[in-house]
Amino acid sequence: MRSLLLHAGFLAVAASAGCSSVTTSEPPREIAVEVTGTVTASDTGDPIEAALVEVIATESSTVFGDVTTDADGVYVFSFIYRIFPGENLPFCPFFIAVNSIGYEEGTADLMCTGERETFDFQLTPVTP
Repeated sequence: MRSLLLHAGFLAVAASAGCSSVTTSEPPREIAVEVTGTVTASDTGDPIEAALVEVIATESSTVFGDVTTDADGVYVFSFIYRIFPGENLPFCPFFIAVNSIGYEEGTADLMCTGERETFDFQLTPVTP
């Protein structure tokens, strides 16, 4: 099982979200985000191996990183979300998207609470 570690500092997020950055001597607040889950087929319940799970910025659609599911359909990734003093966003500016050939995309908004988040996806097969 692979793990993705993103040090996607808030300045990169602020720039992609159209926010201005604030210069200060205070250190940023860091939130450790860990996400795990499984990806299965909605019709059979079978795990989907090698599904692509991407971390995407909500405002800019910039992909910050990705992992693939293992043979059991399991994925895990983590990253540090940095918020500099004076920059207060009302939400976590990331979502995850899950794709696999032959299935419709699945998405979920991240919460960035500092606690492990679990998102299990049941992807629907694309009908010909």
